[in-house]
Amino acid sequence: MKTTEMPLVSVVIPAFRAAHTLPETINSLLLESRYIYEIYVVEDGIFDETQAVVSEFPKVKLIQLSQNKGGAFARNVGMAEVTTPYVFFIDADDKIEGGLIQGMLERIERHKADVCFGPCKVVTAKKVTFVDAEPEDETIKYNVARRWLAGKYGPGTCAVLWRSEAIRTIGAWDDKLSRNQDGDLMIRASLASLRFCISHKGAGLYIKRDSVSVSKSVDDSAFESLERVGVKARDEIAKLSDATELQFSLKAYWALLSLLAFREGRRELGKKFFSYSGTEAYKLLEIHWLLRFLIKILGIRYGSLLWELSRHFKHSLR
Repeated sequence: MKTTEMPLVSVVIPAFRAAHTLPETINSLLLESRYIYEIYVVEDGIFDETQAVVSEFPKVKLIQLSQNKGGAFARNVGMAEVTTPYVFFIDADDKIEGGLIQGMLERIERHKADVCFGPCKVVTAKKVTFVDAEPEDETIKYNVARRWLAGKYGPGTCAVLWRSEAIRTIGAWDDKLSRNQDGDLMIRASLASLRFCISHKGAGLYIKRDSVSVSKSVDDSAFESLERVGVKARDEIAKLSDATELQFSLKAYWALLSLLAFREGRRELGKKFFSYSGTEAYKLLEIHWLLRFLIKILGIRYGSLLWELSRHFKHSLR
């Protein structure tokens, strides 16, 4: 099937207090309107002029939730409306460029894949960082899960195209998570043996705006979510017969969480996550040589705390 025959893609945009950024997001999508059948904006609680913004775009449908339920919940609400073979998710402050959807659509059709990674740019006020998929994602079973568990993240949500049937098969987004929602989805997709492909056309722009970004403080809810992702992965990996490398990557995941917990002063959580990983797991992590040295000399708790103090001191001197 040629991608020009009919629009094959629906777009779902969760929107929370997004009236000021939403027009740019929608306009970037409309540059590829020949491939897009429908755009659904799911307003996650009614707090601003999102309705007025959406009314200016005839091709965009608005779904309003009376209460704020979170991005994952909003994406699933939009997903329920999708009738096209493919679905693309993008946050209301991100954008696309350069024929991203066209490129991913052509590749996913040609390879009969379930998920397609496109190029991704992480854009801050100071720099642009490129985040690409690994070639092995196409060819090596479970590579995506191994990579995400070990902290080697791939393209963000704004650079991923999904086969609608495939994402429904794995249960779509987990709305019980407040953190690492995209990582959880990727891990589950990989462990379910979904087929991945890669496009090199265009880019998804993940815009990191300090003034509107979600707080990065790691509260109880965040730790519960991060632990839930690990437990779900552990349970799925336990069902697999060829899971030795995945077990190593899962230990790396728990090692990362233990570092985070100790950094946040959550000693008991840090000890709990460390018990799941063990010292050897830290060899799997791509962490700074000095942090690795401090952990070796002082142990995980005090090594990570000293590392964090040194980082704060260095930042204060700037």
